Amino acid sequence: MKRFGTVFAFEAKSFLRKKSFLITTLVLMLIFFGVWFAPRIISLFNSDPPAEDAVRSDAEGFVLLSDDFTREEFIEKGYIFYPDEEAMRKDLEEKKLSSGFVIRGLHAFDVLFQDRQLGNVQFEQDFAVLRENRILEKMNVDTESYRQLVDVPVQKNYTVLGTDGFSNYPITYIFIFIFYFLVIFYGNVISTSVAREKSDRTMELLITSTDTNSLLFGKVLGAGVIGVLQFSLLIVSALAGYFLNKDAFGIDISQFVQVGTKELVYFILFTIIGYFLFLFLYAGLGSAVSKVEDVSSSTTPITLTLVAVYMVAVFGMSMPDRTFFKIASFIPFSSPMIMPSRANLTSVPDIQVMISLGILILTSVFLGVFAARIYRMGTLNYGNRLSFKRMFKGLLKNQ
Repeated sequence: MKRFGTVFAFEAKSFLRKKSFLITTLVLMLIFFGVWFAPRIISLFNSDPPAEDAVRSDAEGFVLLSDDFTREEFIEKGYIFYPDEEAMRKDLEEKKLSSGFVIRGLHAFDVLFQDRQLGNVQFEQDFAVLRENRILEKMNVDTESYRQLVDVPVQKNYTVLGTDGFSNYPITYIFIFIFYFLVIFYGNVISTSVAREKSDRTMELLITSTDTNSLLFGKVLGAGVIGVLQFSLLIVSALAGYFLNKDAFGIDISQFVQVGTKELVYFILFTIIGYFLFLFLYAGLGSAVSKVEDVSSSTTPITLTLVAVYMVAVFGMSMPDRTFFKIASFIPFSSPMIMPSRANLTSVPDIQVMISLGILILTSVFLGVFAARIYRMGTLNYGNRLSFKRMFKGLLKNQ
């Protein structure tokens, strides 16, 4: 245990003493903090009021070719009247209008764009209301009384007996992305660090001074804790930037990101344990290569596994009660993403969460020991990288 503590402290301090690590952390914190100032910065460039005689670039024009409507009805709704289509087309080409409409009758209109972009056309809703009014008038129905009745708001009360998956959907996706980013980024850092130590023969000195279990567990946990610390600082910076600027967004974004205490605890436990599970694999495969340049190809199977799990987790969010999603929540390589997602999106018995967590913990310990043996085998290999076949043969012989 003493050797493990020594390696753990040495590995953690080595990261904290690196100027590159400190500078990168500071720069990322500033970026995560500063990105929330975007609405305020944008508002500075939009502060000049438009000239009174200018036509707004987001304005919409219309040409009326039917007696079913009056021009005043559309002007009251903010549309600009044009006597003919040619004049409206000219303003569209000069980008004085965002869109134009040629109203041909009660049941037909044309839409004109210079450059069509994403977004709903408000005109369709306004046209539908005016069209409905005109039809009601032809049927001798009092449109004002009809509108008063239709516009009475419907009172809706939601009672959620289990888990509110609809409200938890955004935070669930954030949970999945956080785990994916943590493993991909810091996993490559671990594997590259191990391969670099091997290339300069540092690993041989380390192996002779302590046992491989203490060495590998100390290195992975030391570097992993620093990774969690760095990522936590980024999250705190982002939250600080948001709360300082939330009034500039017009809406409270935090209302769309809600999570219960139990679900948050599940996320933290599965993320931390699953994070170290993958770090052990990255460290083991990093020691299987002789050159740093070979690290990416050696760790490709882990990366592909992560991508596959990420896709399953994202696409399964819309159907958390499906059998394949339930099964994946117990598989240790996918449960760190999928079990917290299930717990956030649907009702999951606590016993299932505990079983999945237990499987994950046991698998993490097993893979840690497994990676330590690969780590020891890697110190004796300086030719081509260890193949999976050679790894398993060596492990079976207890080398």
